[in-house]
Amino acid sequence: MEILVDRDHLADALTLVGRGVSNRPIKPELGGVRLRFTDDGKLELTGSDLEVTLSRVMPILIGSSFSDVAIDYKLLQGFVAKSPEAGGISISGGKRLTIQSGNKSSSFVMRCGALNADLFIDRQLAEAAHHSTISGSQLTKLIRMVGFSAAKIISRPILTGVRIAVQEDHLSMMAADGFRLAFHRIERDGDAEAVETVLPAANLAYLKGVSPNDIDLFVPERGATCFTWSSGGTSSKVEVTPLAGEYPPLTQHVPREFNSSTTVSLIDIRRAVGLAKLFAEPGSDYVELLPEEHGLRVRSKEVERGQADVLLPAEFSGKPVAFILDLNFLTEFLDAVETEAIRFLVVEPNRPIVCRPLEEPNYIYVMMPLHKREE
Repeated sequence: MEILVDRDHLADALTLVGRGVSNRPIKPELGGVRLRFTDDGKLELTGSDLEVTLSRVMPILIGSSFSDVAIDYKLLQGFVAKSPEAGGISISGGKRLTIQSGNKSSSFVMRCGALNADLFIDRQLAEAAHHSTISGSQLTKLIRMVGFSAAKIISRPILTGVRIAVQEDHLSMMAADGFRLAFHRIERDGDAEAVETVLPAANLAYLKGVSPNDIDLFVPERGATCFTWSSGGTSSKVEVTPLAGEYPPLTQHVPREFNSSTTVSLIDIRRAVGLAKLFAEPGSDYVELLPEEHGLRVRSKEVERGQADVLLPAEFSGKPVAFILDLNFLTEFLDAVETEAIRFLVVEPNRPIVCRPLEEPNYIYVMMPLHKREE
């Protein structure tokens, strides 16, 4: 093979496909990226850990058809990162590859062995796959505001995923771990048939920020869910293997009516919770939210280090109710949302607490309250 490609296009492609390369591959080949010459004379780069596959098709400046070859991702990415920003990068050879970049005054050359490309799996998109479109910014927002709630421990594998549901007039995502739940819905136009899939949250996270343009979503009855988009003469694809099983109907446990609401500024509650975290008791991180006449008191303490105690301006509706929340769960929620103010909705202290950003009427975050240990 002997091809010449634009250095910046190659760097961008490696940034994307590198998300799918395993840090600890079960075989050396899966620590590489595959290079393929496409039928229309372009270069396709692919990275995969067999659960998620990311591909980018980019133009070739000079070159002709060649057989598939794989190159160690860290070597190729490191070489491209260190090479001059302007100009092209040439790749040539067979079992031994020479990768070269430079200009009239300097030359960068790397020689390395090629990897076997046979382990990379090419999936054919099912003709009956459901198709819908979502903007890249909306997809990133959904993943950011929901994905963090998925389970980290594989006691119930289905809960390590994010449920994606497409309806005629909206698309939603939901994630839960048994102690909390996040749900977000965006309105959309179209006449699509209803479809659901559950994708591993860790793999879905690869799609955050990949493109501001429209992204096409394909959900087949069986096989990998596929996301595709085009930009600047390149096309990209991410294939994610769904989780087996049916996602439980958890939203039926979310309260619909409330006896109390507390509204606080997002900036204020972030600062107060950040301070509370400094004094939280190791192994039992919780924060107390206590309504008072002049505002909401946010408090945590640790026997030896001391106590954090902040009084925030707040608006109350109904009978004020004090409650205790997991400090880490609350912090993740506050970091994920972008809004002016947060509203906590309470039925009673022992029932789930519903958190809503005021500017996001289609989003809810639900946490089970904690019980304070006797001192």
